[in-house]
Amino acid sequence: MKLSEIKTRDQFNEMADVQYQRTKNLWLAATDGDKSDYYRVKAFDLWLTSMERVQKIIIVACKIQTQRHKNFPSGGIVNKNR
Repeated sequence: MKLSEIKTRDQFNEMADVQYQRTKNLWLAATDGDKSDYYRVKAFDLWLTSMERVQKIIIVACKIQTQRHKNFPSGGIVNKNR
């Protein structure tokens, strides 16, 4: 599921959990000493890509959690004493 297709918070949480589990499993595969070097390098490369996706998910989650105040000025905080 693409991030743009998500409509509810439950869908977002489910997608974020799946992506986190994939990233965790890729890290375990990348650090598994019993596997070949090619397998571990490929898993590490996929892990880096997956981490970029997790970072995007974290940014979206922060934006969802941020509350906006109606009385907050649109230009930001201004010091009127100056």
